[in-house]
Amino acid sequence: MKIYISIIVLLLCISCEKDPAVPVGKGNFPDIATIEVSKIIGTSASSGVQINSTSSNYTLQEKGICWGLNPNPTPDNQSISISLTASGEIVLKDLIPNTKYYARAFGKFNNTYYYGPEVNFTSAIQEVSLTSGLVGYFPMNGNSADVSNSKNNLNGNPTFAPGRTAVKNTAASFNGTNTYLLLANPVNLPSGNSPYTMSFWFFSNNWKMNAALGGYGSSNTNFTSNYIKTISNIGFNHYHWNLDKDISTGPYPNVWTHLVITYDGSIERYYINGALRFTWDHTTAKLSINPTIMSLGCRVNQPPSSGITEYFNGLIDEFRIYNRALSQAEITTLFNN
Repeated sequence: MKIYISIIVLLLCISCEKDPAVPVGKGNFPDIATIEVSKIIGTSASSGVQINSTSSNYTLQEKGICWGLNPNPTPDNQSISISLTASGEIVLKDLIPNTKYYARAFGKFNNTYYYGPEVNFTSAIQEVSLTSGLVGYFPMNGNSADVSNSKNNLNGNPTFAPGRTAVKNTAASFNGTNTYLLLANPVNLPSGNSPYTMSFWFFSNNWKMNAALGGYGSSNTNFTSNYIKTISNIGFNHYHWNLDKDISTGPYPNVWTHLVITYDGSIERYYINGALRFTWDHTTAKLSINPTIMSLGCRVNQPPSSGITEYFNGLIDEFRIYNRALSQAEITTLFNN
């Protein structure tokens, strides 16, 4: 009996000994902490990464914060990397308002990512005026989903790249040759001569003639289309099908630029980076928009996908459509978000 007791005690002692070398994946080395999320304001929040200990067997190659709409985010979702020697607050940017997020710190050691504990938080509620009349909202955070109530999710083949805030995978990237996003028969978009607003950020790699940033409407009947295009050495062309206007502001190559177009039923107004730059009076030429197709990074002649043309080379972020004309104050808020 004493022999059996001695064997049991010996086994218990062995099992309680500290591992001389902690194996990869056990979690003690590297030891990464995720700083609790705070300062949830506007479209941003704050967190941080703390790496408490490693061993000489681990070489730190990258560190930062990653976040997304689903548990266990990775750097392939939204992420920010910081200097290996940096510490302190990291700002999580380009958040969709009033949305639950999951976040965790990460460190890349020996070509492998390790993560700190996951935290979750809900982003700030957007001010009421910027949700009123919002019938299309495409944040482009890793996908082309419409997060407005219209759910006009776009289909196509762009890649996703760092957007205007330099956060990974927060803008749709178009190659100017064969990449695009589109949807036939979107719902709830402004039609006829109704007021509207289109708002988005863009980065043009090649400011050329007739590259369609985006819009909606058919291209076979007068005044039924609503697309904005780039024009070499001039600025923009607003294309309404046999009712077009060159907008002489620009060009804006290789720089993130915020463009807003509003229409109140009589006048279209064009805002660049929050400032009014051009107006177009439609007193004698009313619009009759027929939103049978919507597309970004190209223009589509006929739905569902006939005659895809005028490809854009660059990035598009935060595309919004309203069924009303936004005010100057609201446009300024969008620009500053």
